[in-house]
Amino acid sequence: MDKFKEALNNIDPLKRKSILQFLKEYKTSPTPSYRDLLKNVVSILNKNESIIIIGMALYIKEEDKENFLLECVKIGILGKGISE
Repeated sequence: MDKFKEALNNIDPLKRKSILQFLKEYKTSPTPSYRDLLKNVVSILNKNESIIIIGMALYIKEEDKENFLLECVKIGILGKGISE
């Protein structure tokens, strides 16, 4: 958790605000979608900011965590990517 907060503090303030807003929208949405969350975040994160993705996974719904992280691997944000 501390690494996540540290990583957030080390990025551009506007980017940090956007990430936190995306998480808030996910948490307060009546129909939260980890795919929408991922799509929004991927558009602003660099590949070297993967600790932020892992930290975000701590905050999303339990049933979405695995799929969220698998999608991150598939698109190359985490790990080396996998082929289906």
